[in-house]
Amino acid sequence: MAFILLPLATVLLPYSSGNALIRTVARRAWLLEGRSVQALQAATPYVDIAEGEAWKYRWRLAELSDARDMWYCLLGRSGALSAHLQCSGLPAPETGLVLVGAHWGTGLRALVAFRQARLQPRFVYRKVERAILRAAPFQYLYLKGLVVCIDRLSAGRAIEVPGARRAFQAALTEPGSPVILLDAPALNPGVSLCASVLDRQAEFNRNGAAVLAEGGARCVFYSSGVSASGEAELECTTAASCNNAERLMQDYGAFLTRLLHRDSAQWRLWHAAPQFFRDPA
Repeated sequence: MAFILLPLATVLLPYSSGNALIRTVARRAWLLEGRSVQALQAATPYVDIAEGEAWKYRWRLAELSDARDMWYCLLGRSGALSAHLQCSGLPAPETGLVLVGAHWGTGLRALVAFRQARLQPRFVYRKVERAILRAAPFQYLYLKGLVVCIDRLSAGRAIEVPGARRAFQAALTEPGSPVILLDAPALNPGVSLCASVLDRQAEFNRNGAAVLAEGGARCVFYSSGVSASGEAELECTTAASCNNAERLMQDYGAFLTRLLHRDSAQWRLWHAAPQFFRDPA
């Protein structure tokens, strides 16, 4: 219902009607209530949450909106997504420009905007593990469809990791703008970088930051979120040189902290928070 049937129903409706349906389902907790409770419980040790029900609503809204966006792209309605997106700070195309985001909000819509701005996005995505098929088969189908959309919006030049270091390095000198999310928790503490997030030490994968620093990339931090009324917003920072991996991750930690203060409910990785934050316990 959450990842296939409800999104498909919104594709058949005018955008405003489909968006109203998404908000109604999210507000009344008809879908994903259990998972929103788990996300709230995972977030509580790290952020102050004044209104739990409102927080869970925004969490469900981000999840359902992202699923809707995938089907819109897959079925040829991506134009409607860009028409209902407020953009600020979109950069001009240039060689070596890298767009750096987070697992926050509704990321697919940002790719639509980047493509329309002639930035030629090349999304760096993690391979969909087959283990998800056994645990959550419909989410697995959704994620596989998401990969199809990512590759389509990347003009067939998306970069799959792990095992794509050379392709990522080459992308820094080729036409187009790599798009990478740096907030995945480190899988191997021996090759991680630490930065302060929410006044705690967080561990990030080193590889992405190292490639950006070695390649002398110019980085733009971007966020693509959804307001409580369902309106989509894309914000980009000014491009800056990224020639030091440790400094890059310190800046990124401050950027992620701002996003979590802005709306922690839209972070999609609360289930992995114990891996992400280096807690003394």
